[in-house]
Amino acid sequence: MKAIFFCITLLLMQSLKLDAQVSANGSNIFLEALGNGGFASINYDTRFNAKGSGLGARVGIGFMPPIFNFTQYHTIPVAVNYLVGKAPYYLELSAGVTYILMNKEDKTPSSKDVLFYPSFGYRYQQKNGGFTARISICPITTYNEAHLYLGGSMGVSF
Repeated sequence: MKAIFFCITLLLMQSLKLDAQVSANGSNIFLEALGNGGFASINYDTRFNAKGSGLGARVGIGFMPPIFNFTQYHTIPVAVNYLVGKAPYYLELSAGVTYILMNKEDKTPSSKDVLFYPSFGYRYQQKNGGFTARISICPITTYNEAHLYLGGSMGVSF
């Protein structure tokens, strides 16, 4: 499972690299709170076309601090997303996985390594770059549980 996740991540990163050569609009870096990456995450998002909308992907790294009876862990959210609308107002539809990195001694038999999620939200992103903001509903699921989160982010597009 880890090898499959690693291969998917490499493919997405290669796609992001190729897209950066095609489009100067639509790429952004953002800090997200309480979203797909856990308590907080930093993410890179890009479009697969030059329009600024349509199909894209994101990858990031996040963490969950040892509060609210959680064990501290790091996360890697990876997703494909689709933006519907015209700049600067978009509906964002997303689906992805969040890989959880825990210390082996912190793992319990009920811990899951991968969370699956769809995400639905609003994105403000100017066409020519600048400030971006997102708010989204993130129903995160494991193999036998589901939790509903409300996440938000701010960043910069270029």
